Parts: sequence; structure tokens; C-alpha cells
Amino acid sequence: MELVKILDAVIDNAGDMIRQRAIVENALTPESIDEYAENAMGITLTTAQAQKISRVGLNWVKQANEGNGEWSRMRHEAQEALDD
Repeated sequence: MELVKILDAVIDNAGDMIRQRAIVENALTPESIDEYAENAMGITLTTAQAQKISRVGLNWVKQANEGNGEWSRMRHEAQEALDD
């Protein structure tokens, strides 16, 4: 299972990382991720997987808001972190 696809879907569904940061961060709680994956994607996650997606996603949002807009690098780093 590619966890980055779930992360992408959660963020895409929640909104813009910059203009809607609080909404996106709320969507990136482990509980919200687990619920979205189950209901919207038909995927059952373990608690560890939901926590990992949450941790990586929140870091990505933080980097996007504090960084210089290197979106492809940030997404690549998120994908690498989830592929561990």
C-alpha cells in the first residue's frame, strides 16, 4: 500500500496547505486520516500507519508554510518518509 497516495488524497480533500492550513492540519490527525481512508478509499489502516501519515503530513504542511515553495522536493521527501 502506498501511504503517500492516502496522504495526497487527504490533503487534496482538505484544502490548500497555505491558505487553509488549519483545516488541512485538522484533517491530518491520525483519527481523521483513518476515517478518510476507510470511508473514501475503502482502505483499513493500522494505528501505526495512520500515525505515520499524520506525522509526515503535518511536517510537510509546516515545511510548505515556512519554506521557499520547493513543492516537488517537499512531496518527494514526504513520499520517502512514508516508504521507510
